[in-house]
Amino acid sequence: MNNLRHIRYIILTLIVSFSFAGDMQLNQEDLYLYHAIPFLGILLSIAIIPLVSPHFWHNNFGSVSLFWLITFTVIFFFAFPMNQLIYFYLHTILGEFIPFIALLSVLYIISGGIKISGSFAGSPRTNTGIIIVGTFLSSF
Repeated sequence: MNNLRHIRYIILTLIVSFSFAGDMQLNQEDLYLYHAIPFLGILLSIAIIPLVSPHFWHNNFGSVSLFWLITFTVIFFFAFPMNQLIYFYLHTILGEFIPFIALLSVLYIISGGIKISGSFAGSPRTNTGIIIVGTFLSSF
């Protein structure tokens, strides 16, 4: 019974957040330099932490990502109304993240069965040639 209450709450949240979808736009004037902190933080974390401390990164990359997600949520929560926060989270997950994961899955599945064989040896020139042929063929 408790799960049903959660499902109803999620559906109500979806309805309310999408009912305001026409008003959900962020203008450049609404954003300040501190809004970029979580984005820069996750980029620098991905670039620097694996080089400086690979063992820490391997064991804690999820926690680091969660930290930057919470940082973004707090900054966004104090700068914009709650319905915009919910709308943009749902828009990002449903409209961008899930299609991106689906695309990666399809590309992984499609490329999984490709086998190239021949008498040629692996060299930079051969690899570049294969990439050029693949690029040309992918245009069709």
